[in-house]
Amino acid sequence: MADCSPTVGTPTLNKSSPAVGAKNCTPTIGSPTPTVKTPNLRMADACTPVDPEESDLLPGNRLTCSAFSGGLLFNSPADLGINMYSVDGRVAYSGQLRQGENRISLNRGVYLWQAGTYRGKAAVR
Repeated sequence: MADCSPTVGTPTLNKSSPAVGAKNCTPTIGSPTPTVKTPNLRMADACTPVDPEESDLLPGNRLTCSAFSGGLLFNSPADLGINMYSVDGRVAYSGQLRQGENRISLNRGVYLWQAGTYRGKAAVR
């Protein structure tokens, strides 16, 4: 028969003390060098018209109106009849726009206009 007597040992504990503070810490100041790049932009027509009625949305195919001293300047994509109304509803001008640039002299005021299917409002100073 074998001897089955247990043995008892005493455990030993080790302790260590961590160092407090920064070790070998030397901040440095540097000059950053920015990189400047020029973006490569490309224009794309994301909404090509599928219906002929949408063609007025393309650049150069729409009627534009801008004010100048003593009147309005219309840039028309085609020959169009135009009616202009003062804010009280009276006809202030009735005529024909030709394709291209058209200058219409008007008194000072606010006007509503309609040329073909185009409509807008403008102020003359």
